[in-house]
Amino acid sequence: MPYIDHFEHADNVVAHLNGIVPTIADPLLRAKYLGFVSVAAVTVYELAVKTIFIEFAQNKHKVLGNFTESYFERINGRIKIKVIKDEYIKRFGTKYVARFQKKLELRANEYFQLYHRDIKNSYSIL
Repeated sequence: MPYIDHFEHADNVVAHLNGIVPTIADPLLRAKYLGFVSVAAVTVYELAVKTIFIEFAQNKHKVLGNFTESYFERINGRIKIKVIKDEYIKRFGTKYVARFQKKLELRANEYFQLYHRDIKNSYSIL
């Protein structure tokens, strides 16, 4: 399954809640819905990260794919940029860490130019 498919779930949840939450007067209940959306978002990102690593490993070698799938069963929301780079990518070799850093800088600069927001900072706090 392409990793982008995981985001459809969160998009559907947010679209549904956009029609419900504005009508709720109770601030505590609204906060609970916000928490639910936050958990859904982290889950979706986690699934996307797992899918990317597992598909990469499976394309390299069947045994590596099996090992990677087993390893990523236990990441439990650990999706900060530092963790992805220093714990996950590093296991595949330093050349991939360098590629990741280069692509991250490129995308971060592009995003900042368009939206004036630092995505690296946003993903460091997840």
